[in-house]
Amino acid sequence: MNTNWSSWTSVALGFWLIISALMPAFGPGWPARGEDLALGIAVMGLSSWPALAGSASRLWSIGLCLAAVWIVYAPLGLGYDVSRAALVNDVIVGIALFAVNAIVVAYRRSAASAS
Repeated sequence: MNTNWSSWTSVALGFWLIISALMPAFGPGWPARGEDLALGIAVMGLSSWPALAGSASRLWSIGLCLAAVWIVYAPLGLGYDVSRAALVNDVIVGIALFAVNAIVVAYRRSAASAS
């Protein structure tokens, strides 16, 4: 199974974090915007290497799963859960990023045990 789709999907989700943080409807305050800009850049950076290399490794995907957990937790941890748009955006992006990369982690584990 080619897992390159997961890397490009992760790049797109990172790009969305950046774009959404710059939208006026995102909500007030820089904690939410700054966090999403930083995480968007980090997710794009972590995803770009395997995307350009042609295959997502299990280690990269585990790192992106950890980033996804933080994206979901950040509105509560940083206290910007009062911005409904930021909260909903981060939860949806975090869950999508986690799901995409958890598939790769599970596939790589089953492929390694089948060998």
